[in-house]
Amino acid sequence: MKSGHRREGGFTLVELTIAMSIFMVVLVLFAAAIGQFTSATTRTVQLADQGNEARTIYNLFDRSVRIAAAVNRPQKVGNNWYVEWLTSVTTPNLCTQWVLRTDTHTLALRTWVPVSTGTTTPSDWRTVSQDAVNTTAQAPFVFTAAAMTSPVQRLGISLYYRRSPTIGATLSTSNFVVLNSSISSVTNPDVNNDGVSDKEVCTDIANRRP
Repeated sequence: MKSGHRREGGFTLVELTIAMSIFMVVLVLFAAAIGQFTSATTRTVQLADQGNEARTIYNLFDRSVRIAAAVNRPQKVGNNWYVEWLTSVTTPNLCTQWVLRTDTHTLALRTWVPVSTGTTTPSDWRTVSQDAVNTTAQAPFVFTAAAMTSPVQRLGISLYYRRSPTIGATLSTSNFVVLNSSISSVTNPDVNNDGVSDKEVCTDIANRRP
């Protein structure tokens, strides 16, 4: 009868090392997959938020621009883009001003009641976006004067929105018809072709384009 030693159950150090190495590889791959999934989800949510923001701001313009009586030609002052219009179908009449501050990516609006003499106090600025990333070379507001071939004014809006520098910007463009304007609207003419309406509306507040 032969005698010998029976191998005890368990793993050798080499086997444990190999198993742990395999486990670590699987764990790293799993963590990378989770990271990619999280990143893709975040990107999708941010893009959806950008789209929702664009639609909300479109609705704000749509409700106000279409009933305006006259729109000033947009102006760039420093790093800021401005546009104003007068609404005369409300009581009292109302001036609305929008500003895009390209250094802070802030899009805001304010209103005031125009007066024939004296001064008036505008509302506080209402910030509607902090993700508008137009540069000073990317005009967000584009004015088209009324003419015989197109007897109402138009205001084009071209805004870029971006929630994070890691995702692409969402471009929102619209062209609003100013239904209550006409070829006789005072803001149409620009005889000296300097890009400024020869006669502007909504000029009766101090520090109008700060």
